[in-house]
Amino acid sequence: MNILFDYLYRDAGNNKLYGSVIFRGLSNLPIHIMLNEVETYLYQRIYFIPELLGVPRLKFEKYNEDLDHIWHEFDSISKTTRPLMDNRDFSEIINSLKHKPQFLISQEEFEEIEKSLTQ
Repeated sequence: MNILFDYLYRDAGNNKLYGSVIFRGLSNLPIHIMLNEVETYLYQRIYFIPELLGVPRLKFEKYNEDLDHIWHEFDSISKTTRPLMDNRDFSEIINSLKHKPQFLISQEEFEEIEKSLTQ
């Protein structure tokens, strides 16, 4: 069974874009355990920077410096039979978060990613 990772981008004007990535789900962990593992390492249990997880950045066609920022919001995970979009096992995402919690991002990393938004 694969794992569906749903997330969204909400700009400062409350405009939203939604995204999903489907990972392999080889781990036998129950969804509620995986959910807790993910939320534990997100900033305020919801926010993450997509580049640090290797998931696509959601962005509007035109960058607006008054509204746009780097944070995305975690929405949910669930089991699915839909085909893979990313060949990584979901446990790799959890391990990535454990290794680099989103609330411990350095100022340098933050600024580098933020600068890439305008390119």
